[in-house]
Amino acid sequence: MKKANFLIALFTLFMFRVIAQPTVAATTPTRAAANVISVFSDAYTNVSGTDFNPNWGQGTLVSNITVSGNNVLKYQNMDYQGTQLGAAINASSMEKLHVDIWTANGVTFDFYLVNLANGAENFSRLTPSQSGWVSYDIPLISNFNTGVLNNIGQFKFIDNPMQFRSSTTTYYLDNIYFWKAPIVLPVALISFTATTEGSKTHLTWATANEQNNAGFEVERSTDGIYFSKIGFVRGAGNSTTQRDYTFMDGDAAICCGSSTTTTYCGSTYYRLKQTDFDGKYEYSNIVTLGSNTDATVSVYPNPSTGVFTIDGKGWSGQATTAVISNSLGQTYTVAINGNQINLTEFPAGVYFLRLQLGERARVIRLVKL
Repeated sequence: MKKANFLIALFTLFMFRVIAQPTVAATTPTRAAANVISVFSDAYTNVSGTDFNPNWGQGTLVSNITVSGNNVLKYQNMDYQGTQLGAAINASSMEKLHVDIWTANGVTFDFYLVNLANGAENFSRLTPSQSGWVSYDIPLISNFNTGVLNNIGQFKFIDNPMQFRSSTTTYYLDNIYFWKAPIVLPVALISFTATTEGSKTHLTWATANEQNNAGFEVERSTDGIYFSKIGFVRGAGNSTTQRDYTFMDGDAAICCGSSTTTTYCGSTYYRLKQTDFDGKYEYSNIVTLGSNTDATVSVYPNPSTGVFTIDGKGWSGQATTAVISNSLGQTYTVAINGNQINLTEFPAGVYFLRLQLGERARVIRLVKL
């Protein structure tokens, strides 16, 4: 009788571990959407068109269940399983891969990233605790080859190889996304303006807080690409209150010439090079004086994940290339296809696009997510 009771108890425990599932949802992510590329999570907009059960000959049974009102992926009889992403992900600017896992009987879980362009793949082995939801934040650079990260087309999951093809393991997955920490700038610039006062240009700017700020180099340009230093204003060093700054450019040459038919005024561009005491620096946005008010152009969507469309009066749409610069002052020539610029392969950040509008140019600030 004791043996029978023991067998019944053992069988009950075995069945519980096989059919058990979470009764509460994983913790809801709180990271800003601008710093996330999501594949599966109710907290974010996910990559559309993803197939979580492609036919790779696997024995795993995949379903989407609801736990406490939250969508969860269930992988039953897990041997291996693939995920075909609806669009390739460039995660080279991300820092970590997040996934929440719940299992009552899983031992090891291998999470593969697969680059379809070059066939490269790498995996990180996870060891669930069988004691509720476990959150993993897997560092990308130290766990996956950089040749995989720029064009991820598939995920692949493999259960404990010792149980392969005879698995009774069940896993529950939620909140699968790539993320990066928000950029915290040592100096928070809240405004930067330029106004004319006779033949001079009056520049004003303000900061909300400063850390290790040595000061600002003031730079000027006549084409919006190549800048030269015209002055320096000392910073506050460290400050948690608003600081206001001013600089007068007495040599500004707003009117740059005339043609045989009309007199025209060109543009003068200004930017700030904020420099730390340790030599690190970052550029501000670019402000313009003397731009053609009859030539208006817009770029949308802005911010964008990569593709920007140019539109507006004064834009001919016939240029095939444009020049952009980043916050470090590095310049790049990019192609214009029709009226679109594709910055998909560029890291996330702020860029400045220079467009030629007839005899004048305009610089537009772009935000690449």
